[in-house]
Amino acid sequence: MSGYRKARALVRARCWLACGVLVLGFPTACIASTSATSCVAADPIVLGDVSSLSGSLRFPESQQAAKLAFDAVNARCGINGHLVDYEVLDDGGEPAKAIALTRELVLQRGAVALIGGTSVVGCGANADFYRSTPVASIPGTGTGPRCFDSPNISPPNSGLFSLTTLALKFAAEHLSPKKICLLGNAHPAIPGNFRDPVERFHRMSGRSVTIINEELHPDSDPQLALGQLEAAGCDVAFVGTLAQFAGHIATELGRSSNRDLRLILAPEAYTQAFLSQLNSTLSGQVFVVTDTDFLDSKRPGMTRVRTLLSKGGVELSPFAAGGALAAHIVVDAISTIHEPINRQSVLSTLLRIGPYDTEGLTASAYQFAWPENRRLPAGIHVVVFENGVWAHATETWIVLEQPDFAWH
Repeated sequence: MSGYRKARALVRARCWLACGVLVLGFPTACIASTSATSCVAADPIVLGDVSSLSGSLRFPESQQAAKLAFDAVNARCGINGHLVDYEVLDDGGEPAKAIALTRELVLQRGAVALIGGTSVVGCGANADFYRSTPVASIPGTGTGPRCFDSPNISPPNSGLFSLTTLALKFAAEHLSPKKICLLGNAHPAIPGNFRDPVERFHRMSGRSVTIINEELHPDSDPQLALGQLEAAGCDVAFVGTLAQFAGHIATELGRSSNRDLRLILAPEAYTQAFLSQLNSTLSGQVFVVTDTDFLDSKRPGMTRVRTLLSKGGVELSPFAAGGALAAHIVVDAISTIHEPINRQSVLSTLLRIGPYDTEGLTASAYQFAWPENRRLPAGIHVVVFENGVWAHATETWIVLEQPDFAWH
């Protein structure tokens, strides 16, 4: 057992002795069995994040799920008696706003860590600030490359570009493609360059990938994009865009007579709402790669998150699962701190803990670690639209082993 897991066990044991109960399905804090109104008064712990809740690319799910997790902790007297004050600010997808709001949250409102939000610009805009302050950041979902190459930022997901390589690996190993192609989503603050993951896949497999278009937007013409894929002779295409465009191109494919082209979509499409819009003729043609496995309810990590989100009315999705997991990680970490809880003690605790067992929610344990090559390999599950439901396309995780998953 790692030192961190021993510490978690000690914290839980103290809780059970103090409260006389075993809290099942929520191993995230010293949680009293009394109501919040009878809790012993202690200074609140300010946690928060800056998310893109408005603008062209919006990510509300992860911070909604993180809030549910913190609310559940607060309902049981918080972390060792400290209630969590969780504050989320909206950067609207604007770098300047992300910078200003992050500084406000940390320097004026006293946030001891940035947890659970998802911003399209936050990592790139604030990486230097996180490092110089210093303060820890665990986004619910990391978006751009700076979320994965910065010492103070450690999201629980694989990231778009690692995920792209994994999706291409799945295509080559399981779909017997004649020609693999790629469509990508552009944003001014996130390099729309998929050449690095494509080149990495080429080095790993010896296979080529044709990049058809990497400048797509949510409102791009799906009929034009589908025509480009067909004209290029693609029979498998990774669509590295958000769900809005992915839904449009899947709809166009369903309307067409093309039953040879298979689309592999990014994680945002892995929801029941997206599933409901797919034409039944697409059975076996639409795949989704996901960092978190929703289908196997026997996995305790997923069961816990599914229950949390269902009770809180937040749709089950990869982004939401990441937000809940980020909250669980920081609560568990803070539970082990016996010195003053501040930015320095939270960051140092996260950096020294061993691998964090997500209990089957992700491909491997989570680790807030630096340098980057100490982090655990990225991994995905793949699901397929089949007979009106999501089904496992593979029964095992697809993982990038070191040194393949490192960016350097």
